[in-house]
Amino acid sequence: MKILAALLSCSLLALPTLANVVKITYPDWPEGVVLTNLAAVVLEEKMGYTVELTLAEPAVIYDSVAAGEQDVYLDAWLPFTHASYWKEHSFSLERLGTIIEQTHIGLAVPSYVDITNINQLNNNRELFGGKIIGIEVDAGLTKMTKRAINEYELDFKQVSAGTDAMTTALDKAIAANEPIVVTAWTPHWMFARYDLKMLVDTRNVYQPDGIRKFARPGFAEDQPDANRFLKRFALTEDQLNALLLEVHDSQSTAKEVTRKWMMDHPEIIEAWIAPEKKWWQKVF
Repeated sequence: MKILAALLSCSLLALPTLANVVKITYPDWPEGVVLTNLAAVVLEEKMGYTVELTLAEPAVIYDSVAAGEQDVYLDAWLPFTHASYWKEHSFSLERLGTIIEQTHIGLAVPSYVDITNINQLNNNRELFGGKIIGIEVDAGLTKMTKRAINEYELDFKQVSAGTDAMTTALDKAIAANEPIVVTAWTPHWMFARYDLKMLVDTRNVYQPDGIRKFARPGFAEDQPDANRFLKRFALTEDQLNALLLEVHDSQSTAKEVTRKWMMDHPEIIEAWIAPEKKWWQKVF
């Protein structure tokens, strides 16, 4: 019996306790995958946590974090894209701050194309073949572009063939130094790879979001060290675009690429995870 009790005790000690487990839920979006994996490797390898990752759709993400079933979400596009989810759950979520202050969304062209404004598209219709190369049919960006076509009275057709088809078309056009107009957003790896410019949207059809972070109720009290790190966790747009490109081009997993980024940027990581200074350290 003593041997059995000892074995059970060792087994229990080997299991992660709730006190050092952080559950992060995320969408299958490039920046969501990258941000989540980067936070996870820091929590695991620099702070000693066990991290559980759960892939889900945005509606499920908001529901699960508000209900306390998941701890953290790091890719909330607010105040516009996720407005309906935030309106429903905002009083049940703890804000962790911002990762990117302002994203950019709209229509983009290669820098060598000699237009700067959506208003100029109709006068250059033949140059682009009357086509705007878009992404998925049900994407928010696709819906905004339909509205832009109406608002600007564009004699253009939006071709919604998916994100991969859009980036493939963009790559081919740039390789041939040909004009192309695409639906685009940043952070995205294509802004690290290509020299692109967003067309000025004078009618404010495309409303830019920030990328926000939030946690379940009580997370800050239950996980003060993880909470402090996640509140500090942020990247510049250029840093995130470059990291997205590394993940896109690599044969390795997102976790492996973000681990390498963590090892290559010790000063940033240290600033994120440093313990809170005591009052006398702040004074002296």
